[in-house]
Amino acid sequence: MSGARQLAVGALGYRAVVQDRVVTAARRLLALLALSSLFLASGGLRAAAVAELPVPAQPAAAAGTGGAAGNVQAGAVDTRGAAKSVDSRATLPYVLTVRGANGVATIAADLPEDARPIEFTGRIAANYTSPGTVSVFVGDRRAAEVDATSGGTVRFALTAADLVDGAVELTMSVALQPQRECFPDQGSSASLEDGEITFSHPTTAPRTIGAFLAGGVASYQVVIPERPTDPEVEAGLDAVAALTYRYPLPTRATLLATKAAPKPTYLNRVVVITQVDSATGNTMAVDPSGVLRISGPPQTLAPAAIALGDPNTDLLQTATATSVLGTPAFEVITGAHSVGSLGQQPISMSGVGQLQSTLRIGQPTFGQPVGQFDFRLVGSMTTIPRGAEGRVDFLWNGTLARSVQMTGSSELDVRLSFQGLQVRRNNNLVVQLSYAPAVGCAAAAPLPARVDIDPWRSTVTASAGSSVPAGFERFPQVFPGVIPVAFGSNGSRASLVGQAGDLVASLQSADSQQLVAESMDQAAFLSQNRAGVLVGGDGRTAAELKAPVSGNGDVTIGTDGSQLTLTAGPYGALQAFESGPRNLVLLTGIAPSGQLQPAADARAAKLAEFADAAPDRWTTLTGQALLQGAADTPVSVGSRPPAPAPGWTPTPLFLAVIAAGLLVGGALFWQWWRPRNG
Repeated sequence: MSGARQLAVGALGYRAVVQDRVVTAARRLLALLALSSLFLASGGLRAAAVAELPVPAQPAAAAGTGGAAGNVQAGAVDTRGAAKSVDSRATLPYVLTVRGANGVATIAADLPEDARPIEFTGRIAANYTSPGTVSVFVGDRRAAEVDATSGGTVRFALTAADLVDGAVELTMSVALQPQRECFPDQGSSASLEDGEITFSHPTTAPRTIGAFLAGGVASYQVVIPERPTDPEVEAGLDAVAALTYRYPLPTRATLLATKAAPKPTYLNRVVVITQVDSATGNTMAVDPSGVLRISGPPQTLAPAAIALGDPNTDLLQTATATSVLGTPAFEVITGAHSVGSLGQQPISMSGVGQLQSTLRIGQPTFGQPVGQFDFRLVGSMTTIPRGAEGRVDFLWNGTLARSVQMTGSSELDVRLSFQGLQVRRNNNLVVQLSYAPAVGCAAAAPLPARVDIDPWRSTVTASAGSSVPAGFERFPQVFPGVIPVAFGSNGSRASLVGQAGDLVASLQSADSQQLVAESMDQAAFLSQNRAGVLVGGDGRTAAELKAPVSGNGDVTIGTDGSQLTLTAGPYGALQAFESGPRNLVLLTGIAPSGQLQPAADARAAKLAEFADAAPDRWTTLTGQALLQGAADTPVSVGSRPPAPAPGWTPTPLFLAVIAAGLLVGGALFWQWWRPRNG
């Protein structure tokens, strides 16, 4: 995958959608041939030609469960041989939804290496009023269908033939019966919920670096010592960011500071990072239990952790590699770029009624805050016959921005510009085809209309600027590739490290470019003007930084989860705000007394976990502050002001006309109702 394509994967919404797998395979082959250039070191890549380490027999652990990723495992790693296998279940990373009479949506559910799919189960909720069906396809095979007006349960068998490049590809579509109305049920929808894939997989521990880094597992837990050094913390955060960048949900990466690393399972894998006194480079090795261990002198730990984010690292089919130095792919994208180079596939729609295709554009894709987007969309459309009605609409974040009638020329060349409050962190530009043939939609096989947009001739230009108010929406695009992370004194070091790992993973999940961390103490952090993250600050720090919520022990959350009161009590606060010239993320656990500090720390940790929770992680957060009290649900503080309609702002002339109209209307009203003498 090229650098530009890689940058667009997350923000443009293609990480969990079907990719061009043939191209991916070809590029991996090329990457294998050029593997020596992957890791830069003075002596080059030295992937040790070590024979596979002997695997001693160990007793099998009791049945356990997968992590937050939603995989349920029926057994732990079996290191005795490859014969044994177990059945597990993998949940879809999000609910699959289609809208309108012609809706189609596709998702690819990754499975672990050597997995064999067995069965899919789920439930389709549909609210169509017109008769028809909602179908689920696996590749080109129709696997199930339910009534469009009632929905229902779906359950069908899967085979090894349904596995394409390590993933099961599912497509859901709606087909309503022909009727006189050309736009039936355009506000209706169908959602595939509670989707699970049952699959079998071996229980042998991975024996190579490539096998360890296979996709489709439930979690990667990154472990550093209970009292870590700054390089170990930084490398741990870099590893969490790299694994989050590389693997979409449901895989989740977390950071743990502890004395003893947890035992790995096949679906829940463990990375251990340790600083050693050595004059040589780092070492990355898979031990007999299946743990990936990264060790080396301080300056080499972070580069090795960063290399975990490179998809070509799984080409290392050896147990050990040395001097592994990775470099994150990050750049500030300026000027006009084709939307194809940012990952957009060709837009091609053909049919009767209404069809939509969405171009997703996020500020983080461009590596900086964006104040304005300018588009030029080039393509072609059907010239409709007399008596028919058809148009191509362009909707920006749900608001109509431009409409082109399908009459006259077949050339489509549309320019659109959005700025200020019209621009969000994550934006949707919807291309919508609406067509009603002259003979009506109930006629037999009416000729369809068509619209095509060429992504390589179409361009988008992102201009730097500020478009979103202070708060969570300004992140992560305010980070120029590096997240400064500082630690205060509120809470134990181990707890704060885990919270920082959750926040870094959450921020990385909202960015399509790979981020790295820079660990520092609070004093150094406060002396700078860079955007950053501070974990473990206290109420005094919040007040000094002029955080939206800065009470020291005088704020609690109402038990109903919706009220703020001034009664003393412990609480957690996750805040994103503007402090002087910079933007900050501050996570604090505040308590009125030392006795209540553990409760405050636990509530702060709960906020960090909430920020990294599926399905939307950081992009779920709105406003400037999220507070956690005794209630189960955090309280959001601050909201985004409404954006004006695209392409229109009130001008002084317009306001003057309105004022004049009011004056004239008032004068006429007076003339009609004024008292008359005699």
